[in-house]
Amino acid sequence: MKYKQLSFKTGYKLYIDEVGGFNFQLNRWVTTGFASQEEIESIAGDIEGFGTWQSRFLHLAKTAEHEKRLLHAAIYYRAVDFFAEAGTAQKADAYHSFLNLFSEAMKDQDIERIEVPYESAFLPLLRLRPEGRAKGTILIHGGYDSYKEELYPMASYLANRGYEIVLFDGPGQGESLHRYELTLTPDWHYPVSAIIDHLGLDDVTVVGISLGGCLALRAAAFEKRITRVVALDHFYDWGRCMAKKKNDPYHSSILAYALLRVMLCFPRSFDRRLLKKLETNYKAAWVFNQGCHITGSKSPHAYFEAIMRYSTKPINRLITQDVLILAGEEDHAVPVDLYPKQLRALNNAASVEGRLFTVKEGGAQHCQIGNLPLVLDYILEWTMRKT
Repeated sequence: MKYKQLSFKTGYKLYIDEVGGFNFQLNRWVTTGFASQEEIESIAGDIEGFGTWQSRFLHLAKTAEHEKRLLHAAIYYRAVDFFAEAGTAQKADAYHSFLNLFSEAMKDQDIERIEVPYESAFLPLLRLRPEGRAKGTILIHGGYDSYKEELYPMASYLANRGYEIVLFDGPGQGESLHRYELTLTPDWHYPVSAIIDHLGLDDVTVVGISLGGCLALRAAAFEKRITRVVALDHFYDWGRCMAKKKNDPYHSSILAYALLRVMLCFPRSFDRRLLKKLETNYKAAWVFNQGCHITGSKSPHAYFEAIMRYSTKPINRLITQDVLILAGEEDHAVPVDLYPKQLRALNNAASVEGRLFTVKEGGAQHCQIGNLPLVLDYILEWTMRKT
């Protein structure tokens, strides 16, 4: 069957005057077609912090739900969930509303729901099958804080062009985190191998999005039934990404990262200093609390030590598959100077191809938010060449 395709929007708008954070999330949901651009524009000027964010999106969610606009309602509840404090009833309620409304909106779609046994829990999957014989199988997963349902617009685009698509929440993501309390792991080959075993797959393409690009590369280093890897952002070194601020010179980020490593040698002092800072910086407090929730960390130093494990540097030499590295020249999350480093490091891969998307193309932002058809068509073309 043909899957319902949401209407992608092109262009990256400045809804709120900031680099990432609120403005990036607004663009992400409009770009995929989940959110109404008109409704986002109607509330963007009112958003001054987490409180106004929550109240405006909760109002949009309830209005859309009352009007039976299920996908709009779902993504507005997701917006409430995104910036809600981890462990609160508000976050749990918003997440379940998002999940239930998405499921209701997609009940007429031939989407297979599967739970793969993993450790003492399960990995939830969505599988989309194309009409006729599949050209291949593509596993798609997010990264730090995305949910598989949010990736449906990309999955349906690829499925409608002949590919079997498997979307999944790995440890630290979506249902795996909310229902089964599985926290994020850098050893991504374990969940990927469990899925490949359960579905009886071979010769698969893995597409990792955002931090998922790092995870996909790490999985490919040890799971050779992955034959093609697409890093839709690579996160060569997450610690470096966290240390570098926009427009900082290259040497500045190196020094900041080195200083962070030194400070972590004194965990009590590090924890005391950071917790004091979080008392007056609500955005930093949210980042830290959300990070602990996802990684299972119990203290500031444990969280930052966890972050430093997410790097491709230790495993690049083990990757022997075909690899595609995608990046944007104005990415707020992954410094552009790490892009050539990632390409050069894959010296044992069967082939390495990179694509740096530009402002003129509309794909310069993180994960090419602003022109998804451009990047999806590029992935399709590359996959066909490498199959």
